[in-house]
Amino acid sequence: MNQGLTNTHIRDILSKGNGHLFAATSGSGIFRSTDNGNTWIKASSGLGSSIIYDLALTQQGNVLAGTYNGIWITYDNANSWVQLGLSGKRVDAVGVDSLGYIFAGVSTEGLYRSTDNGTTWTLISSDMFYIYAIKVDATGTIFVGANNGVYRSNDNGNNWNWIGLYGKTVNDMAFIENPGSLLAATSSGVYYSLDDGNTWQSANNGLTDTQVWSILITSNGYAFAGTFSGTVFRTSDPITKLSVSEVNIPKTIHLKQNYPNPFNPVTTIPFTLPKSTHVTLKIYNLLGQEVATLVNARLLAGEHRVRWEPQDLPSGVYLVRLEAKEHGVVQVRKMVLVR
Repeated sequence: MNQGLTNTHIRDILSKGNGHLFAATSGSGIFRSTDNGNTWIKASSGLGSSIIYDLALTQQGNVLAGTYNGIWITYDNANSWVQLGLSGKRVDAVGVDSLGYIFAGVSTEGLYRSTDNGTTWTLISSDMFYIYAIKVDATGTIFVGANNGVYRSNDNGNNWNWIGLYGKTVNDMAFIENPGSLLAATSSGVYYSLDDGNTWQSANNGLTDTQVWSILITSNGYAFAGTFSGTVFRTSDPITKLSVSEVNIPKTIHLKQNYPNPFNPVTTIPFTLPKSTHVTLKIYNLLGQEVATLVNARLLAGEHRVRWEPQDLPSGVYLVRLEAKEHGVVQVRKMVLVR
């Protein structure tokens, strides 16, 4: 459902509750709606840039804006804005964790963190050069959407692990009511995970523009998707009880060929499951020796992708073996590691 703001590149949508929404645009500043997205007015007074990449809420309920010229904050519901820090830097993403720390993804530099409400900033990770989304769930877990998938931290940003959507540009994320469930807006559509980002499935039914730049779930359970064309889509029903039945479920268990192959240093191993089942995914050398266990768990139905980055193994041919004992299925494929 189109909710307006046509001919405007929407980069993020933020809800403060009670029907109050904010839209960040690339070139037109910030817009505000007080009627759950039916009408919008411009709310960019004092902003030092019209190019807005991301929005976030502080623990005090103030709106933060990541812009082409640093981070800005409003203390009066977007009637006026003041600069908070990182002047002259392009801030593609901004987020606040459970301790009130502010995180900023700075283009080509990495992830910055402020522990004093934006007064000072420290570069804490230069491994993720292009960060487009920073989201924190109710448990304090931090998720980062980057140009190469999703990363997760369980210790306030001190350490990070890559967890999925390899090769996709993740522009935004939002949490669903179910524990461990989230949506990801990517350059090739919307994906969702029901297991803290460990596995992902597509959910693009009805989207006529799959270059999705922003995603939002409102307090009444509707999802909004802002796209490159400037159109905002809204789900026809609440998705607070989203389940795997809402996407196309594969008909068979199928271990697909890894990609790239040959590979160095990382490859992705895709496989499909028609229903929830316990699976193991293991790597063997040609002598039959097990060299890695990548999965040993019950997974949901759908398409799964597992990333393998062997650290100390030599070049050669390796076998990836998928087993689903409940179904009596064993499948094997060859992979070639080239150092």
